[in-house]
Amino acid sequence: MLIVLTALVFLFFGWESASRLSRGRESTPLERATWAMSIALGTWLASLWLIALAHSLTPTVLIVRTICVAIAASVLRARRPFGLRDVHVSGIVMSVVVVIAAWTAFILWRGALVPPLSHDALSYHLPKAVLYARAGGFEVFEMLDPRARDLPVNYELLLSEFIVLGRNDKLTEWLSLFFYAGFILAVGALAERWWPRRSAGAAAVVCVLAAGVPVVLLHSGAHKNDLMTAFCIAAALVTAGRWITTRERFALLLSIALFAMAVGTKPQGAIAALALVPFLAWRWWTIPHRWRELMLAVCFAILSFALLGGAVYAANALRHEEAAPAAQFNSNVASLPVLYGDWSNLWQAPYVLLAAPFSRHWMALRVPWESEPWFWRRYDLYISHAGIPFALCALALPFVVLRFRREDGPAPERMAILVASLATTAAMLPVFFAPHGFYAISLPRYIAFLYPVVFAWVVPPLLQSVSRMVAMIV
Repeated sequence: MLIVLTALVFLFFGWESASRLSRGRESTPLERATWAMSIALGTWLASLWLIALAHSLTPTVLIVRTICVAIAASVLRARRPFGLRDVHVSGIVMSVVVVIAAWTAFILWRGALVPPLSHDALSYHLPKAVLYARAGGFEVFEMLDPRARDLPVNYELLLSEFIVLGRNDKLTEWLSLFFYAGFILAVGALAERWWPRRSAGAAAVVCVLAAGVPVVLLHSGAHKNDLMTAFCIAAALVTAGRWITTRERFALLLSIALFAMAVGTKPQGAIAALALVPFLAWRWWTIPHRWRELMLAVCFAILSFALLGGAVYAANALRHEEAAPAAQFNSNVASLPVLYGDWSNLWQAPYVLLAAPFSRHWMALRVPWESEPWFWRRYDLYISHAGIPFALCALALPFVVLRFRREDGPAPERMAILVASLATTAAMLPVFFAPHGFYAISLPRYIAFLYPVVFAWVVPPLLQSVSRMVAMIV
């Protein structure tokens, strides 16, 4: 159980760090919890990368690292005044906590009993983690398929620590629960930030809706890195939105680190970061000493990229530069898992995303532009769906935005995050994949970062409107 203790130590450090950041700042409980999860993951990954690059990935070094983090967290705890805040927990919040805790207990039990099942776990994630564990750190394994060799490895590196400390892969599925919990916290943090006058019950409803998305539930106990990417991007949207509203330096730096973690897990994280750049630049232009702040942000971005997954990209660039021009071209083409430019996905993929939850058949999906239904499995890890609540909220989103765009809360922040999220999703759609349509039905796991934004935008104002109507009738 050393790995469980390690995770708890980093969470302790993240919580104490977030508590110090929140001192003297107005923040919500779920927002502070999201900071804590983000700092915990960033510290964990950075320390692990330093160990892996030094080829010191051994139980002794990992335990010493964890002890140092525990000491640092204890120092932060000792320097912080003791005392409990008055926290009033409503019945609906407790109900949500109980439901999510029950699912977590089930996944913990299942993960300890059931061996790895998915194709990616057996062919990619776990073999690569075992290779890092045996090599004692990060290496480029030329014998691997280019698609497995060249992709970022933050998730696999975390799995390697599980294997090194546990000397087996028995508990490796538990890692996904960390990101499942962080994903739920980020959803609630967005709802609390955007609608401050709404009740805590609204944030709880948003959390349970996001926690119950079928594809998210499936990934909460599986060997996949999509949920890790979704958490990093969703948490980055929380902190980036705070910087747009408050222009607090720590929020910008934390969002940079989170985007670096996302890019170090899946390349799609770079698309989300680029989509937010115009809004961040717009706010940056209004701050004093903006050139000094820009240099600080650039330096921190370089450091974050180096310590949070960028080593893979650097290794790929060096290897390609050393290759002959013809060989380099062939290697680059072979290493591309997908090609770009299938523009029909711009309208087909959204239809599939919204229609799949309503399909009457669990192994087929009818689409209006084909005479035969597409192959699709309702509860498959790779091609499941986003659920009926998300589909309904997505359909209601344009009307809610028009009606409540000027309501209480940080309206510019809400619009900036929404536009950036939709732009990221649109940029990810035109991907060539064989056979055509398989990418569209796989989309729910790639764009899981969009679920928090849609739920946080739609659910709280609609709940408030319904409560007002009920009050008027009564």
